[in-house]
Amino acid sequence: MIEESEEEVGDVGRSPFIPILGLTLVLLVVIGFQTFIFYMDKELIDAAKKNQESTFVGSKKVRLQLDSIARETARLAKSGNVNAQAIVQQLQRQGITISQKAGSVR
Repeated sequence: MIEESEEEVGDVGRSPFIPILGLTLVLLVVIGFQTFIFYMDKELIDAAKKNQESTFVGSKKVRLQLDSIARETARLAKSGNVNAQAIVQQLQRQGITISQKAGSVR
């Protein structure tokens, strides 16, 4: 009688459908969550880029103004202005070259 009850317990067949369904649902939830997180990160990156755009435009304006000042200072130095010559020499010592072309400062 003991042998019969052990055989009955061993013969109980379980379908793999429920565990596979559970794993599939968990996988879908994880993939959905990761997709949501990636989307939110993309939105944050786009917002940061948009916020930096005005700063970039402002820095470009300042750079063009500094380029104009440097060109005019170099022009004054060539015409003999002692103070402008001192400024140009100091800029050269610091490794800054003044280009005579508009919009190109190195």
